[in-house]
Amino acid sequence: MEFYPWSWVFFVPFIVLTSFAVLNLFIAIIVNAMQAQHETDAADARRKIQESAHADSLQLARAIEGLRDDVAELRRVMEGRGTPGGTPGGTPGGTPGGPPAGPPRGGRRP
Repeated sequence: MEFYPWSWVFFVPFIVLTSFAVLNLFIAIIVNAMQAQHETDAADARRKIQESAHADSLQLARAIEGLRDDVAELRRVMEGRGTPGGTPGGTPGGTPGGPPAGPPRGGRRP
Protein backbone atom coordinates (compact mmCIF):
# COMPACT_ATOMS: atom_id res chain seq x y z
CA MET A 1 0.00 0.00 0.00
CA GLU A 2 2.96 2.20 0.47
CA PHE A 3 3.82 2.24 -3.22
CA TYR A 4 0.29 1.89 -4.63
CA PRO A 5 -2.22 3.48 -2.26
CA TRP A 6 -5.17 3.05 -4.65
CA SER A 7 -4.66 -0.64 -5.39
CA TRP A 8 -7.53 -1.62 -3.13
CA VAL A 9 -9.94 -0.01 -5.67
CA PHE A 10 -9.26 -2.93 -8.00
CA PHE A 11 -9.07 -5.79 -5.48
CA VAL A 12 -12.15 -5.08 -3.32
CA PRO A 13 -14.67 -5.08 -6.22
CA PHE A 14 -12.87 -8.11 -7.69
CA ILE A 15 -13.26 -10.06 -4.44
CA VAL A 16 -16.92 -8.99 -4.03
CA LEU A 17 -17.85 -9.97 -7.60
CA THR A 18 -15.95 -13.26 -7.43
CA SER A 19 -17.62 -14.14 -4.13
CA PHE A 20 -21.00 -13.31 -5.63
CA ALA A 21 -20.31 -15.56 -8.65
CA VAL A 22 -19.21 -18.51 -6.49
CA LEU A 23 -22.23 -18.11 -4.20
CA ASN A 24 -24.47 -17.97 -7.27
CA LEU A 25 -22.98 -21.26 -8.53
CA PHE A 26 -23.67 -22.99 -5.20
CA ILE A 27 -27.25 -21.75 -5.23
CA ALA A 28 -27.67 -22.94 -8.83
CA ILE A 29 -26.49 -26.44 -7.87
CA ILE A 30 -28.95 -26.59 -4.96
CA VAL A 31 -31.87 -25.33 -7.08
CA ASN A 32 -31.02 -27.78 -9.86
CA ALA A 33 -31.04 -30.70 -7.41
CA MET A 34 -34.37 -29.57 -5.98
CA GLN A 35 -35.87 -29.26 -9.46
CA ALA A 36 -34.69 -32.75 -10.42
CA GLN A 37 -36.26 -34.17 -7.25
CA HIS A 38 -39.51 -32.34 -7.98
CA GLU A 39 -39.61 -33.73 -11.54
CA THR A 40 -38.99 -37.25 -10.22
CA ASP A 41 -41.81 -36.89 -7.69
CA ALA A 42 -44.16 -35.50 -10.33
CA ALA A 43 -43.33 -38.38 -12.71
CA ASP A 44 -44.03 -40.90 -9.93
CA ALA A 45 -47.35 -39.23 -9.17
CA ARG A 46 -48.33 -39.27 -12.86
CA ARG A 47 -47.38 -42.94 -13.12
CA LYS A 48 -49.49 -43.82 -10.07
CA ILE A 49 -52.46 -41.91 -11.47
CA GLN A 50 -52.12 -43.67 -14.83
CA GLU A 51 -51.90 -47.08 -13.15
CA SER A 52 -54.98 -46.29 -11.08
CA ALA A 53 -56.88 -45.08 -14.15
CA HIS A 54 -55.85 -48.20 -16.05
CA ALA A 55 -57.02 -50.45 -13.21
CA ASP A 56 -60.32 -48.53 -13.05
CA SER A 57 -60.84 -48.87 -16.80
CA LEU A 58 -60.16 -52.61 -16.64
CA GLN A 59 -62.65 -52.96 -13.79
CA LEU A 60 -65.25 -50.99 -15.78
CA ALA A 61 -64.60 -53.11 -18.86
CA ARG A 62 -65.18 -56.28 -16.82
CA ALA A 63 -68.37 -54.83 -15.36
CA ILE A 64 -69.64 -53.86 -18.83
CA GLU A 65 -68.83 -57.34 -20.14
CA GLY A 66 -70.78 -58.85 -17.24
CA LEU A 67 -73.74 -56.59 -17.99
CA ARG A 68 -73.62 -57.57 -21.66
CA ASP A 69 -73.69 -61.23 -20.65
CA ASP A 70 -76.67 -60.55 -18.38
CA VAL A 71 -78.54 -58.75 -21.17
CA ALA A 72 -77.79 -61.59 -23.60
CA GLU A 73 -79.10 -64.11 -21.06
CA LEU A 74 -82.25 -62.04 -20.52
CA ARG A 75 -82.80 -61.91 -24.28
CA ARG A 76 -82.46 -65.69 -24.47
CA VAL A 77 -84.98 -66.06 -21.65
CA MET A 78 -87.40 -63.64 -23.31
CA GLU A 79 -87.11 -65.45 -26.66
CA GLY A 80 -87.87 -68.74 -24.94
CA ARG A 81 -91.15 -67.38 -23.46
CA GLY A 82 -93.06 -67.25 -26.73
CA THR A 83 -96.80 -68.01 -26.88
CA PRO A 84 -98.15 -70.84 -29.00
CA GLY A 85 -98.51 -68.35 -31.88
CA GLY A 86 -94.74 -67.89 -31.90
CA THR A 87 -94.52 -64.25 -30.82
CA PRO A 88 -94.10 -63.03 -27.27
CA GLY A 89 -97.31 -61.57 -25.91
CA GLY A 90 -99.35 -62.80 -28.86
CA THR A 91 -99.11 -59.62 -30.97
CA PRO A 92 -98.02 -59.87 -34.57
CA GLY A 93 -95.34 -57.19 -34.19
CA GLY A 94 -93.39 -58.89 -31.44
CA THR A 95 -93.63 -57.21 -28.05
CA PRO A 96 -97.01 -55.93 -26.82
CA GLY A 97 -97.49 -52.40 -28.13
CA GLY A 98 -93.82 -52.10 -29.12
CA PRO A 99 -91.83 -52.09 -32.33
CA PRO A 100 -91.51 -55.20 -34.45
CA ALA A 101 -89.07 -57.80 -33.23
CA GLY A 102 -85.68 -57.59 -34.90
CA PRO A 103 -81.98 -57.40 -34.18
CA PRO A 104 -81.04 -55.51 -31.00
CA ARG A 105 -80.36 -51.81 -31.30
CA GLY A 106 -76.74 -50.75 -31.32
CA GLY A 107 -75.46 -53.54 -33.50
CA ARG A 108 -73.76 -56.77 -32.62
CA ARG A 109 -71.31 -57.36 -29.84
CA PRO A 110 -67.71 -57.80 -30.92
